Amino acid sequence: MQGVVLGFDKKTGKGILSGEDKKRYDFCLEDWRSEKTLPEEGIKVDFELIKKEVVNIYALAPKEVVPVEEDTRVGQYVFISLIIGYFIIINTIRDEGYESSLLITAIFGIAIGLSLIDKSKIIGFSIFLFSLWYVTAHLLS
Repeated sequence: MQGVVLGFDKKTGKGILSGEDKKRYDFCLEDWRSEKTLPEEGIKVDFELIKKEVVNIYALAPKEVVPVEEDTRVGQYVFISLIIGYFIIINTIRDEGYESSLLITAIFGIAIGLSLIDKSKIIGFSIFLFSLWYVTAHLLS
């Protein structure tokens, strides 16, 4: 069977992997057969399953690491920022006119575009914090 290493603790020599059957299996370093690589999160593996125990684990592609799970918080921040941005733009049109709203729309568009290509996930969170600050400041004024 093939799968992906989900995690490995070097101190205890124990890890967990996900099989192609979508089930999770515990394993021990003693069952790792690849000499040139150690278990690491995201490594594709081939293993045998004997009596529900994982044995004879081999790394299939030690240099190709598969991302286990993507952090979705940035998408949530961007979505919330879009909603807040929409209300900011509507409020700006009402209070200051159409020209000011174009500037705010451009700033949000650029910031959101940058957040979608940002691998460190800082920009999406920054947009979220800026949106909260702006709305709070606007409501208090």
